[in-house]
Amino acid sequence: AINRALAIGVSGGGKAAVSVSALGNGVANTVTAQVKNSTVTAGGDLGVTARDVAPSVLPSWMLSSDKQAQLDSALADSPIALDANILAIMVSVAGSGKVGVSVALMGNVVTNTVKATVSGSTVRAGVDALGNITNANSDLVVTSESGAGIIAISVGVGAGGNVGVQATGFGNVITNRTEASVTGGSNVNVGGLVDVTATDRSHISCIGLSIAASGSAAISVIVGANVITDSVVAEISGSTVRGGSTLNIEAETGSMIYALAAGVAAASSVGVQVTLAGNVITN
Repeated sequence: AINRALAIGVSGGGKAAVSVSALGNGVANTVTAQVKNSTVTAGGDLGVTARDVAPSVLPSWMLSSDKQAQLDSALADSPIALDANILAIMVSVAGSGKVGVSVALMGNVVTNTVKATVSGSTVRAGVDALGNITNANSDLVVTSESGAGIIAISVGVGAGGNVGVQATGFGNVITNRTEASVTGGSNVNVGGLVDVTATDRSHISCIGLSIAASGSAAISVIVGANVITDSVVAEISGSTVRGGSTLNIEAETGSMIYALAAGVAAASSVGVQVTLAGNVITN
């Protein structure tokens, strides 16, 4: 799922101009793949996969498949990611001959639950009912993958002949649970390997700019926070698992935040600029 949002506020006046812009976006997905209270027999591989990966912020009609492949290749080793569940751009501008006041507020939230589970079930892959291996290359792979993303850009400008004031506030939050598990008294018997993997690749890219300019006094304030709080679980619990090869249980997180917060206050007499920004990752 993706939200693409653009908000623009402009105010102008001979004596006073005030512009207040607010933008909020939210995404909440539940993606589940499960074998529950069942008996499953497979002669080959058995895969249980749940995946929620942020799509490209560029609509498919903007680039041909060849151009998209070239862009993906160019960004492969770059910290810049053009994949996101939310793309939000906000601009607030106020200009006046005397007093200009601009306020820009933006908040974005992604809350996803991604689960791949085998629960309370009997699963055989490459093994007959007596436990004899019929295919040593039969694997059980339980995979859960989350790649939520937010790209947010907020720009505010306040300009006045006597007083220019600009205040920008932003908050971006990703809270996901990613789980791959074999639980509930399941009985699993496979001829090959058993792989239980949960992976999270959440990311936030944020730019916040606050600009105030005046002939006398200019005040610029920017306050913001970016938070990623994810739970990543890979487990085998209360179950019996037999494999003819490798057993792999892996939980991995690669969450990232890239943020820029900048403010400018320019005036002939008094210029005040305050920037408060915080970034938190808790997994």
